[in-house]
Formats: sequence, C-alpha cells, structure tokens
Amino acid sequence: MRSLTLARAAGAGLLLAVIALSVLYLIPSNKYYVFLPDRAHPLEPLVRIDGEHPTQAKGGVYFVDVRFRKAHLLEDLLGRPLARGATLLPTRDVLGDATPKQAQQIDITQMADSQKIAAAVALGEAADDPIGVGIGAAQGRRLIVGP
Repeated sequence: MRSLTLARAAGAGLLLAVIALSVLYLIPSNKYYVFLPDRAHPLEPLVRIDGEHPTQAKGGVYFVDVRFRKAHLLEDLLGRPLARGATLLPTRDVLGDATPKQAQQIDITQMADSQKIAAAVALGEAADDPIGVGIGAAQGRRLIVGP
C-alpha cells in the first residue's frame, strides 16, 4: 500500500476543487439572470430605404444586442457575473410575477406590437393624414402617428 504524500494530497484536493467548480459552473441558478451586452453594431448595412443614398458623413445609428441567460450557480454564489461588462439581476426583477413561459409569451406579444407600430409609423410618415394605431388595449392608450 502506498503512503499518502503531500503531493498526492495536494493533487487530490486540486482535482476535487476542479470538479466542484465545474459542477457549480454547469448548474443554472434559479435566483438570478445574467445580461450580456454585445458591442455596438452599425445599423446602416442592415437597413435599406428606397430612394436613399449612403452619406459620407461620420457617425450613424448603432444598435446593441443584449443577450440574457440564467446565471450559473457559481455566479449566484459569488454574487457577480463571470463575464466582463455583464449584469446580474434577481429573477423577480426580470420576470416579475410571471413564470419563464409566461414571460416568453409576453415578449412575443410585445415584439408583434412593436412591429405593427413601426409599420404604422412608417406609413404615417408617408401619409398626409395622421393614422391611429391601437396599442396597450389593457391600458386604453392609442398612438397617433402623423405629420
């Protein structure tokens, strides 16, 4: 039988630490979400408007993608996200009282409404008369678009 040496004990401890950290990294937390912003991207190559020509002016319109995911259990225990520039938010701040499935349905509905409003705004810019777009029926609000 081999004797336990300091090197073997240190190696076993290191192996157990790596396994523990791997498990903590792989298991998602139910308490937090992590928001990961991407770098700013120019909008110009993605949008085409009939009759408009590219300008030589500096600047422009940019957009930023923000992805989010459930935090890893390790991030939950540390109390901070692992990625640089990311934000850790409690689940309640992200979902409110909704379940993840309900929140996804709310997001889909809001995206559909946003697309309708964008189309109405574009049509309103082209029209001489203001047009009404129904939004937020539960709140009883209307957006009037026009010159």
